[in-house]
Formats: sequence, structure tokens, C-alpha cells
Amino acid sequence: MRVLVCDDEPVILKLIELSLRGTPHDLQTVGGGAEALERMQRWRPDVLVTDVAMPGMDGLELAAAVRADPRLKDLRIVFMTASIHVDSIAERTLAGPTAYLYKPFGPAALRELLGSLEAGRPTSPRAGGGASPSRGGR
Repeated sequence: MRVLVCDDEPVILKLIELSLRGTPHDLQTVGGGAEALERMQRWRPDVLVTDVAMPGMDGLELAAAVRADPRLKDLRIVFMTASIHVDSIAERTLAGPTAYLYKPFGPAALRELLGSLEAGRPTSPRAGGGASPSRGGR
């Protein structure tokens, strides 16, 4: 599965790279929303994992841009967030994330979430430091 991860924190990107080393996932990382959109024009991921709070184009704006693009509108999107207020995040976007990944999360939570998405299984509800389905699910 092709996974694009977008986060403005290089340390988070490195930890995700290390977490997915040795897995069958084809991973690419970018440092911001605009860079993610540009990358997706050349390299089409199966899943976009994006931080919500980033300078410039944040994760909500990125997800809205993805949903507005006919070629990307069905892309599965995972919001990474340290916020416990996912309902307020959901209210601020019509982007329809597939799942949430709560920071801090461990390698196992990330691998489990991606495995569930790849298999078409629903994600585990609100697992601490891990994955949660969105309200609408995609």
C-alpha cells in the first residue's frame, strides 16, 4: 500500500519511517500541505496520513483540497492529532477523514491502522494512542 505522510515536524516523519521499516508499505514523507498536494500529482498514494496543525496549509485545508480534486476525492485520509477534541476538528471540515491517529502513538498503532485500512476493515474505536474511526467513515 502506498502511504504519504505529511507533518511539519521532521522528528515525527523520521519516527514514522522507522515504524514502517520492514513493512510492505511504500512510504513517502513531506513537510507540509502544499508539498503533499504537489507530490500527489506525481505519485498517487492509497492513504494520506496528515498532521492537523501545521503552518501554511494545515491538514484540514489539505484534506479539503484533496476532496475537491476529482482524481483524489476518494483517497483515504488519516488525521494525526494531539487534540482530544476530534468532534471540533470534524465540525471544521467537510473533508471526511477515514480515521484519526492520536499523538503520541506507537509503531504498533500505526501499523495496525494501516493494516486495517489495507484490509478494508473498520479501525478500532478510540484506542488510546492509536486509531479511531471518523464519525462518517469512508
